[in-house]
Amino acid sequence: MTVRSHFVLGSALAALAAGFWGYCLFDLGRTGQREVRTFSKPVWVVLRVFTNVLGALMWFTVGRPQRM
Repeated sequence: MTVRSHFVLGSALAALAAGFWGYCLFDLGRTGQREVRTFSKPVWVVLRVFTNVLGALMWFTVGRPQRM
């Protein structure tokens, strides 16, 4: 792989991670206080902001309410 292809691949992965992070932050914002699982909503906001993609994965797997 060339340097250019590494740059393109890295940029694409960064864009996907940023999009996922943004979606999870938006989803957290529109979720009601009583629907949030595991932690309170303010704790989730702190986790989401300071742990970046790991916080988004945690929100998506254990914090988000079950949607049907």
